[in-house]
Amino acid sequence: MDPLLPVITQVVNLLLTTGNVTLHLKQVIVIPKLKNDSLVYELFPHFRPIFNLKLLSKVTEKASACQLIDYLNAQGLQEMLQSAYKVAHSTETALLKVQSDILNPVDKQENVLLLLLDLSAAFDTVDHTIHLRLGST
Repeated sequence: MDPLLPVITQVVNLLLTTGNVTLHLKQVIVIPKLKNDSLVYELFPHFRPIFNLKLLSKVTEKASACQLIDYLNAQGLQEMLQSAYKVAHSTETALLKVQSDILNPVDKQENVLLLLLDLSAAFDTVDHTIHLRLGST
């Protein structure tokens, strides 16, 4: 067994039970990433920030997410039609559901209306100074 595993487990459990996260674990490295290779790299709006967290922060995040999903499943609170963050669900399963929801009424000669909302640029509306300020505290 890895000698660090008990230490990491103890730290993660302490973080989850107390809810206290040290400033050290809140620090991130922000790396700008070009949104699309065809964009001009000299323009700031063409980039999106990538936040790299510390290892213990990532492990704690994963542990809390697993616990939350286990709780939601045990209590029957899991959203049935949600595809994100679920095992064996993906964009493919979401698209198959939409396709089925369209084709079933069409087969019955019923009207179908599909409304699509493009949120690909939604992250551009986020005030990144807030992220930078939170990352420095």
